[in-house]
Amino acid sequence: MTRRGWRRLAGAVFAVAVTWLVLVLLDFEPDPVRLPLTIALLLAVGHLLGDALGTVEPVTQLWAIDTQETVRPAGTDVRLSFLVRVITQHEVARHPDALLAESLADLTDRRLLQRHGVRRADDPERAAELLGPDLSRFLDEPPGRRLSTTEIDRHLQRIEAL
Repeated sequence: MTRRGWRRLAGAVFAVAVTWLVLVLLDFEPDPVRLPLTIALLLAVGHLLGDALGTVEPVTQLWAIDTQETVRPAGTDVRLSFLVRVITQHEVARHPDALLAESLADLTDRRLLQRHGVRRADDPERAAELLGPDLSRFLDEPPGRRLSTTEIDRHLQRIEAL
């Protein structure tokens, strides 16, 4: 008999002993033949049911979904992947949200501060001069307008040129 078989047998004996003890404590008179046979029958039905389902592992394992982690090639930037996803979501969304405008504004603010030491909030005139009329108008208008691919490309090229 395998180790699993011995464990099942020990579990069955334990179940009979516990059930016998509970019935005696509750002042029932358990039948010494019928009780072990009933428990053995219930365990056999449970085993046959598990066998009919075609599994020996717990049923919860059947519902586990195998997902593959996305493997990024070496050198792939997480921020770039995020921005690509934001642009893709903006293009397919029924009602575009402010996420693209916020991401472009954040990218612009970082670039202005890094290259020119200018903050849009502190020096809006100098920032508007550096950004150009098209990009500064886009950043000043309320978000939510759908941008075409050419508009997004034009804004990104202007941000890169800063």
